[in-house]
Amino acid sequence: MQTSRHRSWRALDDEALARIRRETPSYGATAHFNNGSASLAPAPVLDALAGWLDRERAVGPHRALAEHAEALGDVHASIARLLDVPADSIALAPSASAAWATALSAALQAERPVHVISAASEYAANAAYLRVALRKGRIALTVLPDDRDMPLTETLRHALQGVARGAMPVVSVPAVSATFGTVVALDGVAELVHAHDGLFLLDASHLIGQRPFDVHASGADVLLFPPRKWLRGPRGMAGAHYSARALRRLDLPDGLDVRGAFWSADGTGDATMHIREGATRFEPSEMHPGLKLAFRAASDYARQVGLDRIAGTIAQVRGRVVRAIEDACGWLPREAAGADNSALITYDVATLMSPSPRSGAEILGEALRAQEIHTAAVGLQHTPWAFGSPDARTLLRLTPHYYTSDDEIARLATALAHYVRQSAR
Repeated sequence: MQTSRHRSWRALDDEALARIRRETPSYGATAHFNNGSASLAPAPVLDALAGWLDRERAVGPHRALAEHAEALGDVHASIARLLDVPADSIALAPSASAAWATALSAALQAERPVHVISAASEYAANAAYLRVALRKGRIALTVLPDDRDMPLTETLRHALQGVARGAMPVVSVPAVSATFGTVVALDGVAELVHAHDGLFLLDASHLIGQRPFDVHASGADVLLFPPRKWLRGPRGMAGAHYSARALRRLDLPDGLDVRGAFWSADGTGDATMHIREGATRFEPSEMHPGLKLAFRAASDYARQVGLDRIAGTIAQVRGRVVRAIEDACGWLPREAAGADNSALITYDVATLMSPSPRSGAEILGEALRAQEIHTAAVGLQHTPWAFGSPDARTLLRLTPHYYTSDDEIARLATALAHYVRQSAR
């Protein structure tokens, strides 16, 4: 429902991929399989940031702002074009977690008590916010069981039945977990949440930039994502989309500033505060202009490449990675074959290599990094509620992107096979 079917995605051809790699200055410096943390930025993104810094150095911040006024005024519209939503529904933030916290803080200002229903795969920063809010008595909290065999709507329906009468449910779900690469089936989730007069927060950090996504069909009241991952944009930025329903229902957030409000004299010696229309009331005023311009460039670049082509290529690249590692090591990923899988690929190294003392994902990651192959070890510090049991193990996470080459995949598979052989001695 929310994403296009795989069969409609066409991959980029070799000529286009060669051009994209040439347009990526850091491509080839490492074999980069950690795009799920931060991807390699293309030249237009880096040029946008560098161009701002050059002008600020040359003429100072205020004149640089004046010179870039038109481009800065198009940042929200560029992100909106990417998502196919109105420009006034977009708010910027310094991180996806900050955007998420801002949205939730606005929900907490409502007169009704709030009952948050969170996925077990909730990102660690969001989970920390919820723990603090729970400790302070600001929310009731239910964490959904980590049951991938049961549709989300079933576990959610049961949780919603436990919300006290008069309380507002706020449901927070990641579209793709940071520690498991299968895309969450969201069909029916928004309808169920809205039927209980609740709000639906969708963390799309590991989806936007990977594939086409129908924001309207998802029914998300708030959708958020950072550009640094799959959009190949800058760190220190995030985007959030607020639906018309969310804009009507959400109160003012914590930390409202002059971006979201302005003042007028009322003739009595006092001043009147006015709240700005649209999503800008959820946006801080102080954000780096260069990062905003780089975010715009990343959104425009993804649209130019084509999200369907990106998705088609990622699907092919993912398949090549999985097959190469299976051929080299006999390893299979945790994500089931044939499922709606994203570019996140996870391996339970401790189980696959048991009883080797060098079976930890962290140790393996360090060995690969010494060969300029970048991966990630993920677990408790990423999705704590899914890894809270004593026997939970850190995972090896591979996140290739559409520009990942067959040579890089072969290099990774060879390194893994060598590591397995060495560890068996």
